[in-house]
Amino acid sequence: MEFPIQAETSSFNTYFCLLLANNILQAKGVENGSNTVISPFSFHLLLSLIAVGSKGRTLEQLFHCLGSKSLEDINSLASQMVDLASPFNKSNGVSIGEPDLSFVNAAWVAQSLKLKPSFQEIVEGVYHAIAKEADFANKAEQVVAEVNAWAETATRGLIRNLLTAEALKRYLYRSFNRYKILKLPYKTSQPTRKFAMHFFLPDAKDGLKNLLQMFKSNPEYFNKRFDLVNEKIFDFWVPRFKFEFEFEASEAMIKMGLDLPFNRSKAEITEMVDSVTEPLFVRKMFHKCLIEVNEEGTEAAASTAVIIEQQQQSVYPNPSFVADHPFMFMIKEETSGVVFFVGAVLNPSLDS
Repeated sequence: MEFPIQAETSSFNTYFCLLLANNILQAKGVENGSNTVISPFSFHLLLSLIAVGSKGRTLEQLFHCLGSKSLEDINSLASQMVDLASPFNKSNGVSIGEPDLSFVNAAWVAQSLKLKPSFQEIVEGVYHAIAKEADFANKAEQVVAEVNAWAETATRGLIRNLLTAEALKRYLYRSFNRYKILKLPYKTSQPTRKFAMHFFLPDAKDGLKNLLQMFKSNPEYFNKRFDLVNEKIFDFWVPRFKFEFEFEASEAMIKMGLDLPFNRSKAEITEMVDSVTEPLFVRKMFHKCLIEVNEEGTEAAASTAVIIEQQQQSVYPNPSFVADHPFMFMIKEETSGVVFFVGAVLNPSLDS
């Protein structure tokens, strides 16, 4: 299926999901001095799944957050997003130079509740996700172990193959007011898919907070098609880094106005199961990402940083892009505008 080209902004990345991503980068990352990575893409799909199981005011609130007017729109959009990511969710990996990205979403429902066949069909058929019953009441520890094992297997443990020699030959660069952007396009076997990793480097050593504030004031800036060029720069320096980040998202979403799905007495999540004695609501929403970036695109990392050279020149005699202080990164599909990952690196030597 050919992926549609979006206009100025991408409907695949809603204002809500991008603002959520930025809020988390600031609150959980910069304020705590932590490396951070999250996926607006995954949040969009997960909120869409909740919408499929909702009705009434809860559904209307989710429509507003997702920028949709009907479940048909939500499911159609989700199907295209899943199709975009599907080439990378393969057990045998991808070719050298391609981004190795893994995405998994799931709904775990108490065993006492019986999923509606219509809901399970949409979850598995449209979202390529899983909906499983679990005995939370009597086998909580076993369920936790099962969920963790499933996630590790489904994602193959890593998000990797980001910086490669092939990508470095096709970099794009531009210096703007107070920050620089370096874009590394990936080689892909899919002609309709154009993935790239962007590095946003503030000019000031302590400029990351101000850079994130700029994105917060206009989250759709993530969707901007930056006017970058294949400008000649000398050797540049970026650190290798590997870290994981996890958090529980309900509190952040409630603060941003998406409260009904998490409200025990007001949530109208009635379309997931056949019958309930008490209303359903979303108790917790867990999100976890892991990313590794190095010069080989492999898991091995012997040191905390690496010099990346362009065409065998000497080590940055006059560098134009030296990421020796906190910066932001983004992994994006250029044709659609979908932002898959956004993160901030404050200390690349922290390996969590």
